[in-house]
Amino acid sequence: MRSIIPAIGYDLKAPFSAPVLGRLIWGDARFQEKQKRFGKVSVEADQLSSTSYFSNVLVRDVTKIINVPVLCDGTGCGVAGALYNVTVPNVDNWRRFTQMDGASSIPDLYADDHIRPKVVITIMDALLSQYAGGPRFNPNYAFASRTIYAGKDPVAIDANAFRIIEKWRVEAKLPPIAKLSAWLSDAQEMGLGNFAESRITLQQVSSK
Repeated sequence: MRSIIPAIGYDLKAPFSAPVLGRLIWGDARFQEKQKRFGKVSVEADQLSSTSYFSNVLVRDVTKIINVPVLCDGTGCGVAGALYNVTVPNVDNWRRFTQMDGASSIPDLYADDHIRPKVVITIMDALLSQYAGGPRFNPNYAFASRTIYAGKDPVAIDANAFRIIEKWRVEAKLPPIAKLSAWLSDAQEMGLGNFAESRITLQQVSSK
């Protein structure tokens, strides 16, 4: 078992920059460093950063990744699925990627050499799925869908999850997440996988 130790669990030689700024908090790699401003009073602007750092576990320990996300929505990014699961939890200053204007950087995070070349398969747990209130578990919007999705195309798996979540949200009379999930089509444009439904084939495998 490995865990990401707050502050010291990130590799300062493995940065990732994105246009959207995030406010550093305790646990982020550079938080303490920016707090110690000798001779001046620290202000909120000192803690704004456009840089994140990949975890030591991801950079130094892991050579192959079996990505096991859950079929779940993300309040700020639409779908907290395959691409989200292997990127956002593995960097510091991550909160900026869970907002609408920052989620567009998730495909770039996934495409980084520290992640994409290492992912060998994605297995999405949809045994108990959630269509609102995620990515934290919320029993009010969760139900047993008793399905597991597996494949080598993480974008296709997320696209399928997106369409399922949208269907459930319509039935529950909740707002759509299409706008929040626009970054998934960007992932297709980047060559990370297929988002268009016409380009995705779902093959059912019997448990018998």
